Amino acid sequence: MRIGIDARLYGLEHAGLGRYVMRLVEDILKLDKKNDYVLFLKKAHAEKFKNRKRVKVVVTNIPIYSFAEQTILPFIFAKEKLDLLHVPHFNAPLIYNGKMVLTIHDLIKHDSKGPETTTRNRWLYSIKRLGYLTLTNGIVGRADHI
Repeated sequence: MRIGIDARLYGLEHAGLGRYVMRLVEDILKLDKKNDYVLFLKKAHAEKFKNRKRVKVVVTNIPIYSFAEQTILPFIFAKEKLDLLHVPHFNAPLIYNGKMVLTIHDLIKHDSKGPETTTRNRWLYSIKRLGYLTLTNGIVGRADHI
């Protein structure tokens, strides 16, 4: 199989999610000797995987939570003709049509809501919350496995 991993959050600079993605990628490449992998990484971490067998690195500097993540990234994924894509966060592109496994780590934003949960301007908070709910509700229905 040709398996893609959206590893743009790879690295300790992304805290818990970064550590999860780092361990996932490193351990899966150690354990799985059968499948081919396409890693979508930011340039800062791409060199580490450049000469690995069964690994293709696609430098993908599209920002997390950006408009480009929803409009350009799906085409970058599709170009690689993946059998399966793993997105380790709820920010998967809604218009990606391939098979997808999604990891959702934290649902606190679903339960915790209202002006007391943010330091941001009320309007900005409302817009960001609407975007979060639209994305998570849409992608949960779209993923093949969670």
